[in-house]
Amino acid sequence: MAQTAGAISMFKMGLENAGSVFLLTIDNAKFRRPVVPGDQMLLRVKKMKQRGNISKFACIAEVDGVKVAEADVSAMTGV
Repeated sequence: MAQTAGAISMFKMGLENAGSVFLLTIDNAKFRRPVVPGDQMLLRVKKMKQRGNISKFACIAEVDGVKVAEADVSAMTGV
């Protein structure tokens, strides 16, 4: 989920080929059930806020429409 948030953040800022993304925090992480080989996991990432080059995201992972994990993630981009 954190990798997806970082990739989306870089893309939205137009920085696909510049700098790095650094994971800063993972808050409120909940793992609701295991994801096993063969499952197709859908990651939903929503940017909650941004201040400068630091963004906070709400992330949800789903398998077959059922939430299997969630977390709030902060990342710093373009360094």
